[in-house]
Amino acid sequence: WHGCSAAVADEIMSKGPAALATLDAGYFGAGIYFTPQPEYAAAYPAEVLDGNTTGVCEAALLLCAVSVGSVYPVTWKDDYNSKTTDTEKDKSKYFGKPLHSGCDAHHALVDRTVGFQAAKVDTPLQHHFEEVVVSQDAQVLPIAKVLVEVDRAAMKKYILAKEYKQLPS
Repeated sequence: WHGCSAAVADEIMSKGPAALATLDAGYFGAGIYFTPQPEYAAAYPAEVLDGNTTGVCEAALLLCAVSVGSVYPVTWKDDYNSKTTDTEKDKSKYFGKPLHSGCDAHHALVDRTVGFQAAKVDTPLQHHFEEVVVSQDAQVLPIAKVLVEVDRAAMKKYILAKEYKQLPS
């Protein structure tokens, strides 16, 4: 799923996702972001993760087929530097940077308790959400657009209360 405004969704559905990578720097690398959790995707256009918790808004969720070849797993252990300055300590080394050399995608297990960064616990793979970043729009085929109304206060409560998921180790 990819969350965006209805206007952006219409453009993506008609012209393709080429412009998505230019919208923000990206915590886990420069590219086009997706998640298997539609509720997490809806939080982005609703600006809930940016602190907007009032009112109701419309969000578009794009269901997309995403093709990946070589995927780099972004992890706290390998991709975060505890020696950075305070303003950067919660950013991976891929923040705003190209994807890992030789890879066409990044995958991150996301933990809400560390500012929606890569999970600090790699085993047993505890996380709240997942994000996949691809480097090229040719890797993305938009399939469907779903419009939803998002109650920002309810969404924030849900996102911040979500229990850990555990993948088999």
